[in-house]
Amino acid sequence: MPLAGPISQGKKFFCPKCGALYSVTRTQAAKKETNIAKCVVCLQVMDETDSTSVSVYKLIHRPLLVPSQMPSGVAWCPTSL
Repeated sequence: MPLAGPISQGKKFFCPKCGALYSVTRTQAAKKETNIAKCVVCLQVMDETDSTSVSVYKLIHRPLLVPSQMPSGVAWCPTSL
């Protein structure tokens, strides 16, 4: 589900597979855990940690087309902000 409300201040991150835009912030977990962040659009693993420091990814913008929906011969190149 896309972020509803103000965009949290964090680094901008594009999913390497589909180009979905995320805001990434860091937080501390109470204990060391394995955390896997997957893109909500294409399910690509974006980050995997085994630490108390955890990245929190909040979807800001979905791509207009997922790469698998693009016509053949069209290259995918997300733009950076």
